[in-house]
Amino acid sequence: MKKALGIFVFLLFTSVCAPAKGFSFDLQADWSDVLNPNGPWSYRQGDTVLPATIEPDYGDGIINVWAPPLLFGKFPVAPMLFKLTQQAANFYGTIYNTPMQAGEIVTITAPNNGEPLDPAVLANYRWTAPAAGNYDISSKIAPWIEGNPFEEDYNWKLFINNTLLASNDFDQTAGFTRANPDQFSILNQFLNLGDVIKLQLGTVTPQGSNSFDATFVTNLTINPSSFAATVPEPSTAFLMGLALLSMPFVNKGRALSKRVL
Repeated sequence: MKKALGIFVFLLFTSVCAPAKGFSFDLQADWSDVLNPNGPWSYRQGDTVLPATIEPDYGDGIINVWAPPLLFGKFPVAPMLFKLTQQAANFYGTIYNTPMQAGEIVTITAPNNGEPLDPAVLANYRWTAPAAGNYDISSKIAPWIEGNPFEEDYNWKLFINNTLLASNDFDQTAGFTRANPDQFSILNQFLNLGDVIKLQLGTVTPQGSNSFDATFVTNLTINPSSFAATVPEPSTAFLMGLALLSMPFVNKGRALSKRVL
């Protein structure tokens, strides 16, 4: 009985800890305004997990953000990472004549003031693999405010741990928009348990130039395609466990029936 119970617990635990094939991890869909880390996701500046910050109410509907504490208790500090509300989409979409949508993930980067990019101050999103296996990884990146002349330089980098997987620098002349974003995808990328996917966002204003914040709208999607070790899905594991647990009672019933006969 104890052995059967142990096997049941193991099957249930592994089925919960390892995502089933076809399950999708999606930065936008999985977003949280209250948890950081949020499951396998974390929202960061460099290696620092950003705190939840309540922004001053400017009437734009942007209140809950992941960002450094307010300067002097009242001034917002970049980088700022947040999910766009319907109010904010309407507010800024009208001002900048840009078709914004509620639910977009927006990143306002820290300005580099014409200096080389310092990874310690750059906004980044991280996802930690919950199981070893193959994953399909894709990202979509575009300027948040399309056609903004004050945001001319964008830089993004995608890492596996500390290894650069892909990157790009672009400006407004590249023509990237929500309808035509800068995209990256790779299929069947093997990841070990605990490997980290990092999407880093910054600006590439030339040395010695004045620098403005760059604002991105982005998403990062990671789909398991196969696993190094086959793990039963939760429903299968549960049924297998119930079968194992019932075996001692079946055997006991058989023994009692023989005694009666």
